[in-house]
Formats: sequence, C-alpha cells, structure tokens
Amino acid sequence: MSSILFVGDPHLDSVTPLSRLDNYRETTLAKLRDILLIASAKRVKYVIMTGDVFDKLDQSLIYIHELLDIFNLFKENGIEIYTVVGNHDLKYNSFNYFSTTPLSLLFKTGAVKHLEILDIPEHNTRIYGVDFTKESILSTYRLDKSVYNIVVVHYGLENTVPGESIPFKNLKKFNLVVAGHDHMAYPIHLYGNTTMLRPGSMTRRTKDEYNLTRDVSVYVVDLETKNMLAVPLPSARPAKDIFKYTSFIEAPTNFFSSSYNELFAEDYFAKSVNSLTEMIDSLPPTVFESTKEAIHKYLKDNGLIKTTV
Repeated sequence: MSSILFVGDPHLDSVTPLSRLDNYRETTLAKLRDILLIASAKRVKYVIMTGDVFDKLDQSLIYIHELLDIFNLFKENGIEIYTVVGNHDLKYNSFNYFSTTPLSLLFKTGAVKHLEILDIPEHNTRIYGVDFTKESILSTYRLDKSVYNIVVVHYGLENTVPGESIPFKNLKKFNLVVAGHDHMAYPIHLYGNTTMLRPGSMTRRTKDEYNLTRDVSVYVVDLETKNMLAVPLPSARPAKDIFKYTSFIEAPTNFFSSSYNELFAEDYFAKSVNSLTEMIDSLPPTVFESTKEAIHKYLKDNGLIKTTV
C-alpha cells in the first residue's frame, strides 16, 4: 500500500503573528515533524502542499536551515515533497522574480520539488499542479481517462476568494481536486464524479472565526482504495491556547467583504503593533502583496521608515 499526504498552505514563517501567543517558528517546525511521523506511519510516498509554503519572502537563514534539516528527514525516509507555487511565494504576483524567493531556494536544493506533472504508474495515477496566476494551463491538459487524475491548485473554488477562484465546472474532468489559497477547511465535496478536497491551511495566522473553531488536519489518500482520511496534527493546540484573549471578544473581520470602508475601518487598525511596518504587513489578505510592497517602498523613499543595513 502507498499513499499521498496533502498539506494545506503551510505559511511558514519565523516571526510570530500579532494575534498569537505562542512561538510561531517553533510551532511550524513541530507541525512539519508531525507530518513526517504521520507520513511514515501511513506509508506515504509523496507529501504535496497546496502552495504558500512561506508567508513572507523575507526569511532568516537560520530558519531556512531548520526547515531544510526537517525536509531532508523526509528524503531520508523515502518521502518526496512537492508543492505548487502560491501567491505568498511570489514577489509582485509575478514569476519574473521567483528565482530570488525562499521557495525557489528549496527547489534548488531538491528538498522540495515543484509540482508540474507527477506520474505514479505503479498506482495508475497522474498528478497535475496549477500555480497561482497559471490557471490557463488547465486548458492545455489532455487527460488520459484510463488513469486516476488529480490536480492541485493554488486557487479558491467556486468564488470562495473573489477573483481568484476556479468554478467547479472547470475542474470536472479530474477525479480529485485539491485546493489551497482559501485557508478554510471544508467537508469533502462531490461535484458529479469529481471529489473536491480543501484541507485548510496548515497554520492559523489570523483570528478569523473559522480559525478559532477548526481542527488543523492533513489528508491521507490511499492510492489503491482512493479512501481519504483527515488526520489532525498532534501538536496543534486549541485556539484558546494560541490566540490572544482579544481574539475571542472582538467580532471577526470579514476579509471577503467587497466594502473597503469595512475592511479599513478605524477599529481594524486599533491593534497592538510595534511599528508601521508591522501595521502594513497585517493588512487584510484582500490587499495584494504588490500593494504592500509599494507602500513600503514609498515610505522608505520618503524617509518615513528607516532602512536597516
């Protein structure tokens, strides 16, 4: 028996989000170790991530080394790690700058591989990858209906992320769709003969209501029976233990609202932040990374943020 383990957007980072009490760096490393133990116990041969491997492009060298040590343990145990590329893995949402990103470094070391097309002939399975901004590649895939076709996408499904989602109907030629980008975990959904699997982010960076109640799980798919099993990560602690108390007494922000007046209401900025830089970085997910970069650049160019050497 051999299986695939699917991991929702990891959002690895050495810096702890403002909403959390724990040491986020240590938490991410512990979750990766959990995944290694689960993969070994379930005889997993492939671990596949749905993109947004990193939360930010600026990562410490020490943290990169820690991640490489863990990823190399997967290799030593005969487990290969693949991922598609998420929007957080890109600078300015463009592949023109990808060669300088942390995820590109992981690809260069071979610790993590870029999921494009992965054939598993011994289990009559083929897995396709769709990176963020690359939705058009779906129309180029000509599927062999004699094999079990899986596609992993860094997009929301059925307009869960406005402007960055793929309708179910555009994916119905696949047997299994595994989606990231939308950090919520959804029940397994069947659309015709296509199974829609959305495991939710491996980490809980924000105090949205769904992050206060959901389990943090990965999915193991048996390549022989096609059974799908949600496996909670043992080190994931209850939300009340990792989020600041204010997370439970403040109304959650609706990050998918079309009203920017609501998203940028004064109470959104009434947070405990240590710097203007942190305030910009904590803007809602609906604000593109390119916009945040532009704000940072403007403030630096005008001497409003000091540049450290």
